[in-house]
Amino acid sequence: MPENACAQFDEDLVERYSLGRLTETESARFEEHFLLCEACQERLRSSDEFVDAVKAAAAQSVRAKPARAVLIRKPVPLGDRS
Repeated sequence: MPENACAQFDEDLVERYSLGRLTETESARFEEHFLLCEACQERLRSSDEFVDAVKAAAAQSVRAKPARAVLIRKPVPLGDRS
């Protein structure tokens, strides 16, 4: 097993913790373990960096989209409607 591996928690759980998607019980259990496990600290740091990068890329993508042209119609006088 690699040096930064921890068999107690899988990558999915660490990622869900990073995204704030664990139950209160799961979070408490992971946090208790996390305080003493350097491998999980590194995994969480990596997961947080990945999540931050994805959020930044998504925000940049939204800002980079060109504005859509808006078609403005002239109002038609009431007497000219067909």
